[in-house]
Amino acid sequence: AYGESIYGTQGGPYISAPWGSSTYKSNKVYLHLLGNLIGKKLVLPKLPANIKSYKTLTENTNVEISNSENGLIVSYKGEIDAINTIVELTLNKEAKEITPIKTNGELIIQEATIKSSSDKSTDFAANNLLPNADEDFSEGIRVKKSWRPSSKDKQPFIEYSWTEIQKIKQIGIKEGRRLDVSKIQEFEIKAWENNQWETIYKGTDVGSFFGVHFDKTISTTKIKIQFNEQNGVEINKVLIYSEQ
Repeated sequence: AYGESIYGTQGGPYISAPWGSSTYKSNKVYLHLLGNLIGKKLVLPKLPANIKSYKTLTENTNVEISNSENGLIVSYKGEIDAINTIVELTLNKEAKEITPIKTNGELIIQEATIKSSSDKSTDFAANNLLPNADEDFSEGIRVKKSWRPSSKDKQPFIEYSWTEIQKIKQIGIKEGRRLDVSKIQEFEIKAWENNQWETIYKGTDVGSFFGVHFDKTISTTKIKIQFNEQNGVEINKVLIYSEQ
């Protein structure tokens, strides 16, 4: 039903981030809204072209598009189901003429410290989720090391903290390296606000890709990702981005 958004296309002009990604072919741009959207709209940088028309290629039709100096705004008129929404934009020019467009702020985990409720071993420590973590050599390739909690830890968590307030807009999480099915049945992302933890997102699984985009910026010095129901969770990557 939406093969035209994949086959024969190239990546861009919007650069991938936790909200999702884009592809293009000729004068058409396809927005792949793969992330979870908190709020009623997704704001991307303005597309330097006129949008002649747009349509959804998936079942979700509760979408409106506007493109102005305020940005390319994807608005949801009804229930939000951004996990599998693809929007086709028809432009007044060839999409290949558009310079790649960054869609996230700064990656801020390099400025953070991290702790966990437990680590399975030193090889699976939480520090593996910071930039420049060591790699394993597995099946002929190098793969980034991951974090695993102790098997006795039934509700494990990882916590990032900063010395100054951060303004967070997007978060991405990736499960383990050899993932058949998600090991997570329920998790929460929490922010430290007014001297207490506030839940800013609840989800069921993570899998090979999970992203969340916040309509309103999260101002905090600490982010906690807590796995309330899981069976052998392994986290390979966490990405936390500031606002642009």
